[in-house]
Amino acid sequence: MKYIVITFLALALASCGENERSETLKKAEAIHLEALEISKSVDSKLADVTAELQDASGYLIAQGDTVAAEQIDLKMQQLHAITDAYQTWKDNLAEVPGMACTHDHDGDHEHSHDHAKEALLSGLSDEDNLKIQEEQKNAIESIFAQLIGLE
Repeated sequence: MKYIVITFLALALASCGENERSETLKKAEAIHLEALEISKSVDSKLADVTAELQDASGYLIAQGDTVAAEQIDLKMQQLHAITDAYQTWKDNLAEVPGMACTHDHDGDHEHSHDHAKEALLSGLSDEDNLKIQEEQKNAIESIFAQLIGLE
């Protein structure tokens, strides 16, 4: 009996290594974290650009320069479109299945996960999860580039 227990424990310990993440999922996790870092830059830049445009608009209106103020208003419309795209990106952000949550929700909402989305993603191949992370990173990079283009 003692040998059976020892054999069972040895097999259980040996099988623990089989649950390691694949290199593909590790790469997907790294890309996800990179996208989250870019999103922090987007948050900061959104606040800066919004303040700059609002200040410029107020100044130009006070100076009576309605033509320049209208151009600022056009930039504000572009900024709203970028803000909407960013919110959509955040709403649709998919984590890598099994990845520990490492991002900060800035206290603006309770931490929760979409269990249906998690189940769907965990049913995908590692390669498909990697592609999703690459697409999400490309999308946030595009949003950031559009934001930089407003300056």
